[in-house]
Amino acid sequence: MLQALDETGRLICFTDKRSHSEWRYLQKSGRFRCPICNQQVRMRLGTKRRWHFAHQKSEMCPSGGEGESDEHVRGKQLLFHWAARQNKATQLETYLRESKQRPDVYIESSSPLALEFQCATLSAKTLYERNTLYARQGISPVWIFGGSRLKRKRRQMFQIQQFEWYGLRHAQREPFFIYLDAHTEKVCLLRHVVAVLPSLALATPSFIALERLTLSDLLQPPPLSVCYADSLSAYRRQVKNNIHRNRSLAHLLATFQLTDIPLTAGWPVPTQRYLQVSPFLWQTSFIHAYLSHALKCAPRTLTQIAVLLSSCLRQFRHPFKPYCDPKKVTAQLAREYLALLEAFGLLKKIAPGAFIKSSEEEILSCKGKEKEQRFLYCWNDLLLANNKRASKVVARQGKETSI
Repeated sequence: MLQALDETGRLICFTDKRSHSEWRYLQKSGRFRCPICNQQVRMRLGTKRRWHFAHQKSEMCPSGGEGESDEHVRGKQLLFHWAARQNKATQLETYLRESKQRPDVYIESSSPLALEFQCATLSAKTLYERNTLYARQGISPVWIFGGSRLKRKRRQMFQIQQFEWYGLRHAQREPFFIYLDAHTEKVCLLRHVVAVLPSLALATPSFIALERLTLSDLLQPPPLSVCYADSLSAYRRQVKNNIHRNRSLAHLLATFQLTDIPLTAGWPVPTQRYLQVSPFLWQTSFIHAYLSHALKCAPRTLTQIAVLLSSCLRQFRHPFKPYCDPKKVTAQLAREYLALLEAFGLLKKIAPGAFIKSSEEEILSCKGKEKEQRFLYCWNDLLLANNKRASKVVARQGKETSI
């Protein structure tokens, strides 16, 4: 930790401006206590790690926070000074006794913020529980991941670990992640995030120096136009060329006696981020085993189709990510997928929430390069519109689902 109390009860913090000799004098002459548990702590002024205060190994502090990396210590110092320059009442490592939490940086306002700089890997359960505790106190957590966690796989493809999805933010226009490189002092806003797989997402990075970033732009980034058609096209080709390596997909295609993936499968929709099953799998199964049969005779309502989709998803093991509401996710997923099929010209809306199969196109088709190219741009245009609505899917806790 970066601060402790001296023998007079004065708060000593490593963000204070002191000379090297002054810090050495304090280390030799003073005794320090943790401001949370009141146990004795030592001032560490080493040469290998950033200076900090540390508890005795045998002592336990209710706030935790031991074993911080140099990257984490430097990052929260940067965030503290940056937040203070935003003309906000800012506290470093303040202890919230009600929830026994110690956010890295706490910003006091009518809608208080807790800035959490996260470098190490956590469990999804831990992040979800921290979010829940903050929400109960009326505090909005802002998860800022370490720059080393930003892992680009392709130009617009990024690896996202499961726990990181619970740090996803939602502005009115889009879902996005925040990263901070504590060494270069640059922030990356990973914009317009679209889950492709549980650990893979389409996204557009936007880099800015921390000193030039405002709090309002961090919380509500300005509009940004994106196009993922080419990136998704390349990814679809990769999947189709390697079906033999994907046992689940190969088995599903064999079940329906297909030699190729249907053109109507493999389309990430905004609510895909709540699922642990590939869109190639659930959409192929849904189209062939449920939707094509349901639309043969009569129109179907959105509610009826959502029930069918729920049955489809239940055939997969653990289809939903933890801590989301499956019923609400399924309803939103059905709404988005039907809207996509309507944009493709495969379905026709005859009344609000009622659909029939269009006679112009074959919903089970697997061939047609020109058709797939048209679908790609229809999908991209609809995606940006759907991103605005996806954040309305609500978690069990009654808040925006932050995955």
